[in-house]
Amino acid sequence: AASDVYKRQILNSSLSHEVLDAAHLLFIPRPDNAFSSDELTMLREFVADGGAVIITGDGEYNTDDETYYMNANVPNAFLSYYGVEFLTGQINDTTMPYGDWNWVEDIVYNASPVAEVLNFKIDVHFKYVAPINITDDDGVIEKDGLRIEIYPTLVAGPSTYVLDENRNRNDTWPKNIEVVIVTNTSGKIIVIGSTYNFEWKMDKAYMKA
Repeated sequence: AASDVYKRQILNSSLSHEVLDAAHLLFIPRPDNAFSSDELTMLREFVADGGAVIITGDGEYNTDDETYYMNANVPNAFLSYYGVEFLTGQINDTTMPYGDWNWVEDIVYNASPVAEVLNFKIDVHFKYVAPINITDDDGVIEKDGLRIEIYPTLVAGPSTYVLDENRNRNDTWPKNIEVVIVTNTSGKIIVIGSTYNFEWKMDKAYMKA
């Protein structure tokens, strides 16, 4: 039956070979708990074997203790291998009404074969966006037998700006909202700066990798 083709499993424990061997797509919304070295190895093997990962960040700011909710070091332990990292900050949009600047409406849709497929008919605002940095200037990395290609697919437009970890405006930081990583083994990682756009569909208890 068609219903047997796609199965969803919510995982609120450690990753395992058994889970990843049965998976084609792994969704990791704003991971809060540090990956173990074994989990990082399994994730890299999963991508090298052609698996797909969607990982989302979070630029929401906690005004009570004046810190950002996301610890960027957690997802970056996985992403840095692929030349990508979340920055601790928030993209704001001056075209939005005062008080709603943390909604990003001014978005540039990049042109590339990868971007055009992912962005087809997308029309959405993003809230609480953590900027994504591409650490490799060429956008291509070769390591451990992998060719890794990095594509910025959604970028905040000219009316936007970035607040850094100290809530200061930083005009030197990138404004990538979505970045796609593709390997020569058909592995894919979609990195999105906002978890908020998915959160209303998820129970908070499951926001864990």
